[in-house]
Amino acid sequence: MRIAQVSPFLPSRAGGSVIYSTNLALQLKIRGHDVEFYAARTTAEDGEILKEKNVAVHTRPTFGVAFGVNPMAFVLPDLLKSDAEVIHAHSYIYATSNQAAIAARVLRRPFVLHMHGATYQGGGIMDRRISSALFLKEKVYDKTIGRWTIGCADAIAAVSAFDMQQCREAFDVSLDKLHLIPNAVDVGKFRPAANGTEAPLTVTFVGRLEEWKGPHSFVQIARRVRAEVPEATFKVAGAGPLQPQLMADSRDLDGHISFLGEVGHSRIPDLMRETSVLVLPSFIEGLSTVCLEALACGIPVVASDTGGTSEIIRDGETGYLCPTGDLDRFAGYVVRLLRDPELRDRLGRNGRALVEHEYSWTRVAEMTERLYERLI
Repeated sequence: MRIAQVSPFLPSRAGGSVIYSTNLALQLKIRGHDVEFYAARTTAEDGEILKEKNVAVHTRPTFGVAFGVNPMAFVLPDLLKSDAEVIHAHSYIYATSNQAAIAARVLRRPFVLHMHGATYQGGGIMDRRISSALFLKEKVYDKTIGRWTIGCADAIAAVSAFDMQQCREAFDVSLDKLHLIPNAVDVGKFRPAANGTEAPLTVTFVGRLEEWKGPHSFVQIARRVRAEVPEATFKVAGAGPLQPQLMADSRDLDGHISFLGEVGHSRIPDLMRETSVLVLPSFIEGLSTVCLEALACGIPVVASDTGGTSEIIRDGETGYLCPTGDLDRFAGYVVRLLRDPELRDRLGRNGRALVEHEYSWTRVAEMTERLYERLI
């Protein structure tokens, strides 16, 4: 089968949909398909990880990155030259996906659009405080270009049942078009630390330093946790516009909190294995790749009960869910886990088993193949 994967960025830029599209392209290539990868280019990187596996890579330079997330790159000319039997774009919010929809229409090829959590529909003052970009997405983009792009899809894959419901409610997508194809993790790379490895008590945040990810909440949680567990240390892995303010606000935690900046995805497995508890205090989520990666490494997660998070964080089994913004609840669960290594171990084993059974790349690649076969 000839398949075009359309991603917003090349693999060097970490992000859920980018990691997903890269790994899916590699898995489909392993399974014997002819795979092309189309993306915007923001650095000198040329997709070497894909080229090494004989995935054809087509990139165009960006003219800027709108709102820090949406690359402005003209990939349409390359897509119009493709002989792919199916075009698969990731996340409807990107200009690359809009162009993939145009190419599919012009070439009369089946078009699969994969939702990666950006279907969130909120409204009101809180959402505007979290992100003006999110507010504009909902009030302007979703009613125009976004709705058109979704309407072009022959099939819509969603990473969570929550995303599927949002598509139905916000965009009137018929149930027969919707397919649940979740996030996945390379369970070979993301695996627990070797038996007998005893790491210091470390609480970690991984994500972009944007309001909607809740990094300010993480700093406040860290402050509460350290009051109860003085030996605990904290790591913030990620870059973004809030970093200077976060570093200033956490000066009282100097020596106990580390800001690592943007961490390449190849380094995330080791970071997870050095972690005791992962904290995800997001206001908005789809089906968090970071959560799955932590679970695959046997690390319990304390997360906001938002989006599709409850589909992977089984409360009291693989971690704990908290009402969004309830910092005392977050801190209480983190303290409980830090003080009880047997509890951490039990939840970690449960998380690993869940990922192996439901969120492996082998399973997700098979589900994707079956969808393509129905469309061609």
